[in-house]
Amino acid sequence: MSETAQAICGQSTPPSLARLLLGLCFICLIASGCVAPSGTGGQGEAVSIGGLQVGRPSGFCVVKQSLVEQATTGFAALAPCSPGSAVQSPAASAVLTVTVGETGTANTVDLSGPALGAYFTSPEGLVTLSSEGRAGSVRVHEVWQSNGVVTLRLTDNSARWPGLSWRAVLALQGHLVTLTLQGTGQTGLTEIEGRRLMGRFATAMRRANAG
Repeated sequence: MSETAQAICGQSTPPSLARLLLGLCFICLIASGCVAPSGTGGQGEAVSIGGLQVGRPSGFCVVKQSLVEQATTGFAALAPCSPGSAVQSPAASAVLTVTVGETGTANTVDLSGPALGAYFTSPEGLVTLSSEGRAGSVRVHEVWQSNGVVTLRLTDNSARWPGLSWRAVLALQGHLVTLTLQGTGQTGLTEIEGRRLMGRFATAMRRANAG
């Protein structure tokens, strides 16, 4: 396995957490449907994992049942807030996740667009992206870099919900952080809706952990 794969897939973490740290793929909490369709934490409530604050786009709250944290790593899922918690998100049928790698993992990977684009379109990278670990089920449509965030738009035919999904990779305070976005409705999200929401998510994470 390449150094990139080791950093993204969390091979140095304990087995109990390694499964959750399969970077940029829709891991068991999402693929099996055990994440609730709405978030339960208030939008103003601070939540941290792995030493980082979870930044949330407007209208999204952390699903508290999803939280996993061990040492300097962690995982959280976000969904549209429950009625009364916050303003509903325009993307009412979407789930977001954030995975925080160990301290220093951001220094082990070339986080440039060309490097990550080459990796995630390779057979090994496609396996990492697939919810079932099958390279043939994934098609990467686009890879772009903006403000230090590398984002992918892809289709995973093995995912619980069909349609487009997005993955993003960025460095925050020395941690390699991966973000995912998946539409959960029958129609999913459009390319424009997904791009905007993932941009808002990445911006929220950076602002929450500035300084």
